[in-house]
Amino acid sequence: MSSWRRWPQNFLKIFFREKIREEMKLLLHKAIKTFREFFLKKTKKKPFNQQGSKGYWETRYALGGNSGGGSYGRLAEFKAEILNNLIAKYRVGTVIELGCGDGNQTTLLTSLDHEERYYLGLDVSPTAITHNLEKFKVDEKKDFLLFDSTTLKNIGAFLRADMTLSLDVLYHLVERPIYESYLNTLFYMSSNYVVIYASDDDSIKTNAPHVLIRSFTPYIKEHFKDFELIEKIENKYHWDGVSKSDTNEWSWSDFFVYRRVLSDSRDQTRI
Repeated sequence: MSSWRRWPQNFLKIFFREKIREEMKLLLHKAIKTFREFFLKKTKKKPFNQQGSKGYWETRYALGGNSGGGSYGRLAEFKAEILNNLIAKYRVGTVIELGCGDGNQTTLLTSLDHEERYYLGLDVSPTAITHNLEKFKVDEKKDFLLFDSTTLKNIGAFLRADMTLSLDVLYHLVERPIYESYLNTLFYMSSNYVVIYASDDDSIKTNAPHVLIRSFTPYIKEHFKDFELIEKIENKYHWDGVSKSDTNEWSWSDFFVYRRVLSDSRDQTRI
């Protein structure tokens, strides 16, 4: 049989060989994913008090979850608008965010695109950091680092920024020692400004085990005397306490902007 007559047969062989290869690859990926999710779900079934806040967020990201409604949609856009204005207004050159999550909020911080501005995102989740390193791999102005304030207590002596950010993080630190250690690091890393986006109203209660709202401003006033509160910016979409509490559309958080008023020393009292 001449070659031109065999081409349909050869074509079919190649077609089905490639199709089988693709099917095998899909089956293999599916098996790996199923195997991985099986063990992650076993972890997820643990009570929160066994996982802790660190374990909760790592499991959430590892299972494909994200940073939550506050980092997407109109809430994320509102936060970005305020942050971009603050960074430009105070001529900030370096920014460190403690609890950068999945990085979606970071993509909206267009003020960081300035040629003389640099950003470092810290998080306790290895999955989130790995994701962000890949997501921003071509952006030379943004870096990400795995970080735990309870194990790297003196990191503020080595890392310093014009502005430190805490966005929708404080009320997720349900363990008191972690909450205090985090705040200590947040302020100690700042040369000039600290921006906190959280609720200061501890009358708000929720059944979510990974949420505990505290009134943090009295604590900051007592423990961080080098700083003063210079701005409070109310949320454009603040929950009124009556409407359905949809965390994708409404928030109980506001912006609190602190500025260092004493000399930029590193002898701040530790907690």
